[in-house]
Amino acid sequence: MTEFVANARPGLSGWLEDNVAFPDSMVDRIVPRMSESSSRRLAGASGGQDALGVVAEPFRQWVLADAFADAPRPPLEETGVQIVRDIAIFEHMKHRILNGLQSAFAELGRLAGHSASHEAATDPALAGWALRFLAAQAETLSCPPGENLDTYAATTLHRLANPTIVHPLAQIASDASFKLPQRVFAPAAERLQAGRDVAPHAAVVASWIAQAGDPTPDQYGVRVSDPGSAQVAAARDAAGPARAVADAVVRTPLFPEALAASDDFKGQVAAWLDLIRCDDPDRLRARLRDDTRSDAHA
Repeated sequence: MTEFVANARPGLSGWLEDNVAFPDSMVDRIVPRMSESSSRRLAGASGGQDALGVVAEPFRQWVLADAFADAPRPPLEETGVQIVRDIAIFEHMKHRILNGLQSAFAELGRLAGHSASHEAATDPALAGWALRFLAAQAETLSCPPGENLDTYAATTLHRLANPTIVHPLAQIASDASFKLPQRVFAPAAERLQAGRDVAPHAAVVASWIAQAGDPTPDQYGVRVSDPGSAQVAAARDAAGPARAVADAVVRTPLFPEALAASDDFKGQVAAWLDLIRCDDPDRLRARLRDDTRSDAHA
Protein backbone atom coordinates (compact mmCIF):
# COMPACT_ATOMS: atom_id res chain seq x y z
CA MET A 1 0.00 0.00 0.00
CA THR A 2 2.80 2.45 0.84
CA GLU A 3 4.46 1.69 -2.50
CA PHE A 4 1.14 2.17 -4.35
CA VAL A 5 0.47 5.51 -2.66
CA ALA A 6 4.03 6.68 -3.33
CA ASN A 7 3.46 6.09 -7.03
CA ALA A 8 -0.21 7.01 -7.40
CA ARG A 9 -0.62 9.87 -4.87
CA PRO A 10 2.81 10.92 -3.63
CA GLY A 11 1.33 13.75 -1.63
CA LEU A 12 -0.47 11.28 0.61
CA SER A 13 2.64 9.38 1.69
CA GLY A 14 3.35 11.57 4.70
CA TRP A 15 -0.25 11.48 5.86
CA LEU A 16 -0.36 7.69 5.43
CA GLU A 17 2.80 7.29 7.49
CA ASP A 18 1.38 9.43 10.33
CA ASN A 19 -2.21 8.21 10.40
CA VAL A 20 -2.55 4.63 9.12
CA ALA A 21 -1.33 1.32 10.56
CA PHE A 22 -1.36 -2.17 9.06
CA PRO A 23 -1.46 -4.64 11.96
CA ASP A 24 -0.49 -8.25 11.26
CA SER A 25 -3.50 -10.55 11.34
CA MET A 26 -4.22 -14.27 11.59
CA VAL A 27 -7.61 -15.66 10.58
CA ASP A 28 -8.59 -19.28 11.10
CA ARG A 29 -11.71 -20.89 9.68
CA ILE A 30 -11.90 -23.97 7.47
CA VAL A 31 -13.67 -23.08 4.23
CA PRO A 32 -13.10 -25.81 1.61
CA ARG A 33 -13.64 -25.01 -2.02
CA MET A 34 -17.28 -25.35 -3.01
CA SER A 35 -18.45 -28.64 -4.49
CA GLU A 36 -21.74 -29.55 -6.14
CA SER A 37 -23.04 -31.04 -2.90
CA SER A 38 -22.06 -27.99 -0.83
CA SER A 39 -23.68 -25.71 -3.42
CA ARG A 40 -26.90 -27.72 -3.09
CA ARG A 41 -26.74 -27.46 0.71
CA LEU A 42 -26.22 -23.73 0.49
CA ALA A 43 -29.10 -23.33 -1.95
CA GLY A 44 -31.38 -25.31 0.35
CA ALA A 45 -30.41 -23.18 3.35
CA SER A 46 -30.68 -19.82 1.60
CA GLY A 47 -33.68 -20.55 -0.61
CA GLY A 48 -31.88 -20.06 -3.91
CA GLN A 49 -28.63 -20.21 -5.80
CA ASP A 50 -25.83 -18.12 -4.31
CA ALA A 51 -22.75 -17.81 -6.51
CA LEU A 52 -20.75 -16.07 -3.78
CA GLY A 53 -21.79 -18.08 -0.74
CA VAL A 54 -19.59 -20.68 0.95
CA VAL A 55 -20.07 -23.52 3.42
CA ALA A 56 -17.83 -23.02 6.46
CA GLU A 57 -17.29 -24.59 9.86
CA PRO A 58 -18.72 -23.06 13.07
CA PHE A 59 -15.23 -22.41 14.51
CA ARG A 60 -13.65 -19.04 13.80
CA GLN A 61 -10.66 -17.16 15.18
CA TRP A 62 -9.28 -13.76 14.35
CA VAL A 63 -6.05 -12.66 16.01
CA LEU A 64 -4.88 -9.10 15.44
CA ALA A 65 -1.59 -7.49 16.47
CA ASP A 66 -1.92 -4.55 18.85
CA ALA A 67 -0.24 -2.15 16.42
CA PHE A 68 -2.86 0.45 15.59
CA ALA A 69 -2.55 4.07 14.57
CA ASP A 70 -2.83 6.68 17.29
CA ALA A 71 -6.53 7.24 16.68
CA PRO A 72 -9.89 5.79 17.74
CA ARG A 73 -10.58 2.27 16.50
CA PRO A 74 -13.58 -0.08 16.58
CA PRO A 75 -13.82 -2.14 19.80
CA LEU A 76 -13.03 -5.35 17.90
CA GLU A 77 -12.26 -7.31 21.07
CA GLU A 78 -15.92 -6.99 22.07
CA THR A 79 -16.86 -9.19 19.11
CA GLY A 80 -14.32 -11.91 19.86
CA VAL A 81 -11.24 -10.62 18.04
CA GLN A 82 -8.07 -11.38 20.03
CA ILE A 83 -5.88 -8.27 20.25
CA VAL A 84 -2.37 -9.48 21.13
CA ARG A 85 1.17 -8.17 21.45
CA ASP A 86 2.89 -11.08 19.70
CA ILE A 87 1.00 -12.67 16.83
CA ALA A 88 3.84 -15.03 15.89
CA ILE A 89 3.18 -17.50 18.71
CA PHE A 90 -0.49 -17.75 17.65
CA GLU A 91 0.58 -18.42 14.06
CA HIS A 92 3.03 -21.07 15.27
CA MET A 93 0.25 -22.79 17.21
CA LYS A 94 -2.05 -22.82 14.18
CA HIS A 95 0.62 -23.93 11.71
CA ARG A 96 1.91 -26.80 13.81
CA ILE A 97 -1.27 -28.11 15.41
CA LEU A 98 -4.16 -27.41 13.03
CA ASN A 99 -2.26 -27.20 9.74
CA GLY A 100 0.23 -29.84 10.82
CA LEU A 101 -2.54 -32.36 11.50
CA GLN A 102 -4.30 -31.43 8.26
CA SER A 103 -1.14 -32.23 6.31
CA ALA A 104 -0.55 -35.42 8.30
CA PHE A 105 -4.09 -36.62 7.55
CA ALA A 106 -3.68 -35.60 3.91
CA GLU A 107 -0.72 -37.97 3.54
CA LEU A 108 -1.59 -40.86 5.86
CA GLY A 109 -5.33 -40.58 5.22
CA ARG A 110 -5.01 -41.09 1.48
CA LEU A 111 -2.89 -44.20 2.05
CA ALA A 112 -5.62 -45.48 4.37
CA GLY A 113 -8.19 -45.11 1.60
CA HIS A 114 -9.79 -41.81 2.63
CA SER A 115 -10.60 -38.83 0.42
CA ALA A 116 -11.70 -36.15 2.92
CA SER A 117 -10.37 -34.89 6.23
CA HIS A 118 -13.45 -35.90 8.22
CA GLU A 119 -13.00 -39.50 7.07
CA ALA A 120 -9.40 -39.54 8.30
CA ALA A 121 -10.29 -37.81 11.57
CA THR A 122 -12.98 -40.39 12.37
CA ASP A 123 -10.86 -43.42 11.46
CA PRO A 124 -10.04 -44.84 14.95
CA ALA A 125 -6.47 -45.78 14.02
CA LEU A 126 -5.70 -42.36 12.56
CA ALA A 127 -7.54 -40.47 15.31
CA GLY A 128 -5.61 -42.33 18.00
CA TRP A 129 -2.32 -41.68 16.23
CA ALA A 130 -3.29 -38.01 15.84
CA LEU A 131 -3.30 -37.55 19.62
CA ARG A 132 0.34 -38.64 19.72
CA PHE A 133 1.25 -36.38 16.82
CA LEU A 134 -0.53 -33.39 18.35
CA ALA A 135 1.17 -33.91 21.71
CA ALA A 136 4.54 -34.02 19.96
CA GLN A 137 3.78 -30.83 18.05
CA ALA A 138 2.61 -29.06 21.20
CA GLU A 139 5.95 -29.79 22.89
CA THR A 140 7.64 -27.54 20.32
CA LEU A 141 5.41 -24.56 21.13
CA SER A 142 5.11 -21.74 23.61
CA CYS A 143 1.50 -21.43 24.72
CA PRO A 144 -0.04 -18.11 23.62
CA PRO A 145 -1.72 -16.00 26.32
CA GLY A 146 -5.31 -17.05 26.88
CA GLU A 147 -4.88 -20.38 25.08
CA ASN A 148 -4.48 -23.96 26.27
CA LEU A 149 -2.54 -26.24 23.95
CA ASP A 150 -4.33 -29.41 25.11
CA THR A 151 -7.72 -27.80 24.52
CA TYR A 152 -6.60 -26.37 21.17
CA ALA A 153 -5.40 -29.81 20.05
CA ALA A 154 -8.66 -31.50 21.11
CA THR A 155 -10.66 -28.78 19.35
CA THR A 156 -8.56 -29.29 16.22
CA LEU A 157 -9.36 -33.00 16.03
CA HIS A 158 -13.05 -32.25 16.63
CA ARG A 159 -13.04 -29.63 13.87
CA LEU A 160 -11.48 -31.97 11.34
CA ALA A 161 -14.03 -34.68 12.17
CA ASN A 162 -16.93 -32.43 11.13
CA PRO A 163 -18.75 -34.37 8.35
CA THR A 164 -20.49 -31.28 6.96
CA ILE A 165 -17.13 -29.75 6.01
CA VAL A 166 -16.00 -31.94 3.12
CA HIS A 167 -12.37 -30.95 2.77
CA PRO A 168 -10.65 -33.12 0.12
CA LEU A 169 -7.32 -34.53 1.29
CA ALA A 170 -5.95 -34.02 -2.23
CA GLN A 171 -6.65 -30.31 -1.87
CA ILE A 172 -4.85 -30.18 1.49
CA ALA A 173 -1.94 -32.22 0.08
CA SER A 174 -1.46 -29.76 -2.78
CA ASP A 175 1.72 -27.67 -2.45
CA ALA A 176 2.94 -30.02 0.28
CA SER A 177 6.56 -29.25 -0.60
CA PHE A 178 5.86 -25.68 0.54
CA LYS A 179 3.65 -26.57 3.52
CA LEU A 180 5.46 -29.50 5.13
CA PRO A 181 8.77 -27.73 5.86
CA GLN A 182 6.92 -25.31 8.11
CA ARG A 183 4.30 -27.69 9.51
CA VAL A 184 6.24 -30.93 9.99
CA PHE A 185 9.94 -30.75 9.12
CA ALA A 186 10.82 -27.78 11.34
CA PRO A 187 9.14 -29.15 14.50
CA ALA A 188 10.69 -32.57 13.80
CA ALA A 189 14.15 -30.97 13.65
CA GLU A 190 13.51 -29.12 16.91
CA ARG A 191 12.39 -32.33 18.61
CA LEU A 192 15.41 -34.21 17.32
CA GLN A 193 17.79 -31.56 18.60
CA ALA A 194 16.04 -31.73 21.99
CA GLY A 195 16.48 -35.51 22.13
CA ARG A 196 12.79 -36.22 21.64
CA ASP A 197 10.98 -38.83 19.57
CA VAL A 198 10.26 -38.00 15.91
CA ALA A 199 8.43 -41.21 14.94
CA PRO A 200 5.11 -39.47 14.09
CA HIS A 201 6.92 -37.03 11.83
CA ALA A 202 8.80 -39.84 10.07
CA ALA A 203 5.46 -41.47 9.24
CA VAL A 204 4.19 -38.28 7.60
CA VAL A 205 7.42 -37.77 5.65
CA ALA A 206 7.39 -41.34 4.34
CA SER A 207 3.74 -41.07 3.32
CA TRP A 208 4.48 -37.87 1.42
CA ILE A 209 7.52 -39.35 -0.31
CA ALA A 210 5.53 -42.43 -1.38
CA GLN A 211 2.77 -40.36 -3.00
CA ALA A 212 4.75 -37.44 -4.44
CA GLY A 213 3.94 -36.86 -8.08
CA ASP A 214 0.87 -39.11 -8.16
CA PRO A 215 -1.57 -37.53 -10.68
CA THR A 216 -4.54 -39.77 -9.83
CA PRO A 217 -7.71 -37.73 -9.06
CA ASP A 218 -9.68 -38.53 -5.92
CA GLN A 219 -13.39 -39.31 -5.77
CA TYR A 220 -14.14 -35.59 -5.96
CA GLY A 221 -12.06 -35.20 -9.10
CA VAL A 222 -9.33 -33.29 -7.21
CA ARG A 223 -5.71 -33.93 -8.16
CA VAL A 224 -2.78 -33.10 -5.89
CA SER A 225 -0.99 -30.11 -7.37
CA ASP A 226 2.54 -29.62 -6.08
CA PRO A 227 5.23 -28.27 -8.42
CA GLY A 228 7.89 -29.12 -5.85
CA SER A 229 6.99 -32.81 -5.81
CA ALA A 230 8.81 -33.52 -9.07
CA GLN A 231 12.19 -33.29 -7.33
CA VAL A 232 11.03 -35.64 -4.58
CA ALA A 233 9.53 -38.14 -7.01
CA ALA A 234 12.70 -38.14 -9.10
CA ALA A 235 14.90 -38.78 -6.06
CA ARG A 236 12.54 -41.52 -4.89
CA ASP A 237 12.32 -43.29 -8.22
CA ALA A 238 16.09 -43.19 -8.82
CA ALA A 239 17.15 -44.43 -5.39
CA GLY A 240 15.64 -47.93 -5.22
CA PRO A 241 15.67 -49.46 -1.70
CA ALA A 242 13.74 -47.64 1.02
CA ARG A 243 16.83 -46.57 2.96
CA ALA A 244 18.42 -45.15 -0.18
CA VAL A 245 15.18 -43.28 -0.93
CA ALA A 246 15.08 -41.82 2.58
CA ASP A 247 18.70 -40.73 2.32
CA ALA A 248 18.21 -39.15 -1.11
CA VAL A 249 15.01 -37.24 -0.28
CA VAL A 250 15.86 -36.08 3.23
CA ARG A 251 19.15 -34.67 1.92
CA THR A 252 17.27 -32.32 -0.44
CA PRO A 253 17.19 -28.61 0.50
CA LEU A 254 13.58 -28.95 1.68
CA PHE A 255 14.75 -30.57 4.92
CA PRO A 256 16.57 -28.96 7.87
CA GLU A 257 20.17 -30.07 8.33
CA ALA A 258 19.31 -31.75 11.65
CA LEU A 259 17.04 -34.22 9.83
CA ALA A 260 19.36 -34.70 6.87
CA ALA A 261 22.21 -35.60 9.24
CA SER A 262 20.17 -38.01 11.40
CA ASP A 263 20.58 -41.69 10.55
CA ASP A 264 17.88 -42.49 13.10
CA PHE A 265 15.31 -40.25 11.43
CA LYS A 266 16.13 -41.52 7.95
CA GLY A 267 15.97 -45.07 9.23
CA GLN A 268 12.47 -44.48 10.60
CA VAL A 269 11.38 -42.95 7.30
CA ALA A 270 12.77 -45.99 5.47
CA ALA A 271 10.90 -48.40 7.75
CA TRP A 272 7.64 -46.60 7.01
CA LEU A 273 8.40 -46.63 3.28
CA ASP A 274 8.85 -50.40 3.39
CA LEU A 275 5.46 -50.77 5.05
CA ILE A 276 3.75 -48.32 2.67
CA ARG A 277 5.10 -50.18 -0.36
CA CYS A 278 3.02 -53.19 0.69
CA ASP A 279 -0.03 -51.10 -0.32
CA ASP A 280 -2.17 -52.54 2.47
CA PRO A 281 -4.33 -49.97 4.34
CA ASP A 282 -5.06 -52.51 7.10
CA ARG A 283 -1.35 -53.01 7.79
CA LEU A 284 -0.92 -49.25 7.88
CA ARG A 285 -3.72 -48.90 10.43
CA ALA A 286 -2.30 -51.73 12.51
CA ARG A 287 1.11 -50.03 12.60
CA LEU A 288 -0.47 -46.71 13.61
CA ARG A 289 -2.38 -48.46 16.42
CA ASP A 290 0.77 -50.27 17.57
CA ASP A 291 2.75 -47.04 17.64
CA THR A 292 0.00 -45.33 19.61
CA ARG A 293 -0.15 -48.14 22.17
CA SER A 294 3.65 -48.25 22.49
CA ASP A 295 3.71 -44.53 23.18
CA ALA A 296 0.96 -44.83 25.78
CA HIS A 297 2.96 -47.46 27.68
CA ALA A 298 6.31 -45.69 27.37
